[in-house]
Formats: sequence, structure tokens, C-alpha cells
Amino acid sequence: MDGRNVKSLTLPDMLLHAGEARELPIHDLMKKQPQIEAINVAFSYTGAWGDIVAGAGSMDDAGNYVFPVPAQPASQTGGVSSIYWLTAGGFDTMYTVWNPLAHSQELLLILNYGAAGETWRMPLILEPQASAMIDIGELIRTQQPDQDGNSLPLDLEQGSLLLTSAANTTVDMITAVLSGGIYNPRKATCGQTCEMCNGMTGQEIMPIAIFVAPGGQSQASYSYIWYNGTKYDITNSSSWSSSAPQTLTTQTEGQSHPGLSTGMNPGTADTGVTYVYAIPVNAGQICTPAGELPPCPVTPEISDNQPGTVTPTVTIQVQSGFMSMAGNGLVILGGTGGLTSTAVTAVGNPSGGSVTWTAGPNLQIGGANSANASLTGTAGSASAGDTYVSAKYTVNGQSASASVRFTVLNPKTLQASNFNGGSQYTTAYNGANGKGYLTEIVYYLDDQLSGTSIQVPGLTLTEVLSTTSNPKGAEFNPPDGQPKTGTSGADGRLLDDLYAFGPSGLPSGFTASRSQSLTGNGYPFSPAQQQTYTMTYATVATQTLHR
Repeated sequence: MDGRNVKSLTLPDMLLHAGEARELPIHDLMKKQPQIEAINVAFSYTGAWGDIVAGAGSMDDAGNYVFPVPAQPASQTGGVSSIYWLTAGGFDTMYTVWNPLAHSQELLLILNYGAAGETWRMPLILEPQASAMIDIGELIRTQQPDQDGNSLPLDLEQGSLLLTSAANTTVDMITAVLSGGIYNPRKATCGQTCEMCNGMTGQEIMPIAIFVAPGGQSQASYSYIWYNGTKYDITNSSSWSSSAPQTLTTQTEGQSHPGLSTGMNPGTADTGVTYVYAIPVNAGQICTPAGELPPCPVTPEISDNQPGTVTPTVTIQVQSGFMSMAGNGLVILGGTGGLTSTAVTAVGNPSGGSVTWTAGPNLQIGGANSANASLTGTAGSASAGDTYVSAKYTVNGQSASASVRFTVLNPKTLQASNFNGGSQYTTAYNGANGKGYLTEIVYYLDDQLSGTSIQVPGLTLTEVLSTTSNPKGAEFNPPDGQPKTGTSGADGRLLDDLYAFGPSGLPSGFTASRSQSLTGNGYPFSPAQQQTYTMTYATVATQTLHR
């Protein structure tokens, strides 16, 4: 450079044979043109890095060697850091920044210092092939303000430097050469600063793995991590793909949700992602006392993948009415004739899979390898929900499981009481076959746990009656010996209507007795299996049949 003017001088091409070394007469050139204040020498060749090695050094006016000047590559980077500068104890630090390109560059010089991480920022515009020198000590002494009007403290002794793009972003790479030296003019000592090529330190795809059901979705993100810890999300500008679209589909760049995967069918598939834009790679600290510094690395693209698994889903449906208020399934313990069984169904998505059932204590399962199974009890539960049934559903080698807690109820008592809870056991009746009395009874079962009604619908009770006393010659419905069957309703209770009538009616105070035998789904109740009811126009206490 001649003052502020940038001039270029093209040297003739040079042919170097194997092992040959040749000197460039830069010193003579500068002596003939004393107006030159600084000079930058650039050369290029076709070959691998390190095929040509350049050695350079600084000399004083007498031609004496002072210190080495290592050659540096002119390559793209996300910024260059100098990790240490010193301005104390008679030392100072100077930097040279050179723009090797044929067009101007807008750069930003940032000085970092202090325990609190203070910064001093100076825009730096370099014309094509121009260079600039920065003297840290002079910036401090002259109290030069930065772009925000801040000055460096007068007692400042050390810090670090960052050269980056004007916007200080990862997408704006720079091509600039930074060279620095720490020197002590009183002691005539000089040393180089250590530089660092700034860039990406890693990449991240989240989540690490995908687990979805058919029709389920998972949104992935992709980012790279800058040297200062900042994450840059590149999800929407990356290309996404699936190794098995029939199992898992993935939206890619240009679609509404890049990285969004949707489960199609059970199985496994990998989701791949590629970002095809150049990214500087963080090179770490470079402190080379002599020789050539390597170029700052840049990767043309980055990629990653995440394993995906599409698993089926399964739910267990319990027969209607056989669920408690607490959410437990119910099984009624069978006796000699067997009270009941509870149906369960495994509903899998997608369909077409296989089912394996497992039953817990006090339960026995039928149809253990089909979607529909039945549960019977082997012993009553000690507490509500103390057993279970589970279903394992498998499709294309992928499985899912579901489980429902169950209670095995052991009916201990069959109780009968006046319907509606009234005081009269019988009421007057006037029907097509005559006049008489109607006895209304409600039956319900008590379990071994709570002593309250087992509210299970669909239990069948059968009664057979025989007359033991009928002084007025009344007729009865149901007749003697004819079984009458009823099914419990939604509340688990069964209403029973018993009639006594005569063609001309029955007198007030009419009394008759009938013996009643009851069975529940084939199981007889009460030790004697019988209960005698007296039909009279009077108050009757609640009747209890013990199992």
C-alpha cells in the first residue's frame, strides 16, 4: 500500500523443480520504492495444500532479520479470533487485516475484555486487496470511541479479538487474513499472537429417535452449533427423507413442515437430513511460530439421521356394564353353575395383528390368542383392582401393550326389599283376571368387599314358587312350579312382581304364603335355597337370602 492507495504488481510465473527453493526480492523492491508502507504478497498454485511452502520474515532497514512472518491461506471462514493480546509491562499488540479479494468487504472488529465480557466494536471497510493495521495500545491511549461511543479503559492490559462479518452472523462468511504480533520495543522482543478459525463445533437433530403410532406425527428440528454456543436452526432449509416411506413419511424443504414425520405402518425407518450450504468449521487454536498456517476449514454440507419406530396401538374394551365407578373391570365369581364371565376385546391399530392375553391372580382367561376373550374368576379379590388383564398386540414385528385393573367380586348375599322403599309390602290390584294384591320385590347382590350392591347388569335370576297356605283359594302369577326369569338392569337390580287375585276379588286382610326358590345364573342362593313370603296387607321387613 502507498499511503491509502492500493497498488498491485504482478510478478512473473515461477517454475519450481522438486526440492528447489527460490527467493523473492521483496526487500529490493521496497528499497527502490520507499513510498511503500506495507506490502502483501499472494501466490497460488495447482496442487495439494503443503506442496509449496513459503517462508517469510521481517527485516529492519539494515537488512537484519527480526522475526518470522508465517504465510497464511486466503480462505473463507465464519470469522477469525485472536485469543490473546497484551498492552501492559511495556508490551503492545498490533494486527494487520488484509482483504485478498477483488471486491470490497465490510468487516467488524470486536475487542473483548474484562471479567464482565465488555466489548469494543469498530466497523472496518476494506477496499479490494487493501489492508489495515490496528494498534491496540494506540486505541487505548487515544481513547478512540467505537461505533457505540464507548472507549477502552486506560488501565486495560489484555483481552481477545474477533474479526467477523459486519452483521456478525454465520451466514455471512468473510475472506480475510489476520496477522498479529505482541512486541516490546524497549526489550526488542516480538512474538506472534495465536489465532483461531471460528465456525461450527457440532450439529444436533432432535429428537434423537422417533416413536409414533400409525397416523401419529413427530416434528424434528435440525441445527448446528456455533463456536460461541449459539444454535442456528436450519430445519426449514434442509432436505429430509425417509428410508422406508411405506413405514414413515417425512416432509422436506419447500413443504409446509420440513422434518415432520408421520407414521404409516408398524416397522422401522431412518429419517435423514442434509444441509447443502457451506459452513465454516471451528479449527481451534493455531499458534505456529514458523511455517505456513493451514486454511480455515469449510464443510460443503452437513447431514445426520434419526432412527424411527412406528408402533401399533391397542386398547382393551370391557363388556358394557362391567366397569366400576373407580375404572376397574369387574368379574363375578362363579359357583357350581357359574354366575357369569366378562368379555374383553383387544382393539389394535392398524388391524390384522396378533393378540396375546395375560391374566393376573384370581382370573382365568379364555381365547388367550384371539382379539376376543372372556374372563372368569377363580377366587374373590382381597381389595378392589388387585388383579389385571393385559393384551400384547403385534404387527410387522412391532408390539404394543395395554392393561386394565380388575376386581373379582364374590356375591355373598342376595337381598330383597320392598320396591320404592315403602312401608306396604303389597298393594291393591285390579286386573283383567280379577282383583287382589300385587307384591313388588327388588333383588340385588352384595359383594365381599363393600357390602353394597354389585351394580352389574345382565345377571339372570330365576325363581320357582309353590303355595304353602291359601285359605281363600286365590290364584297366583306366576303359578306354582312355573319358573319365572328376569335380568338385572343398569343398576344391577331386578324388579319382581308377584300377583294374588280372585275372580270377585280378595277380602281385606287376605293372607297367603308361598315358598320361593331362587337361583342366579344357575347358582342357588341361601342355605335352604328357599324363602317363604307371606302376602298380606301389612308392613313387611326387608327379606334377606344368604348364600
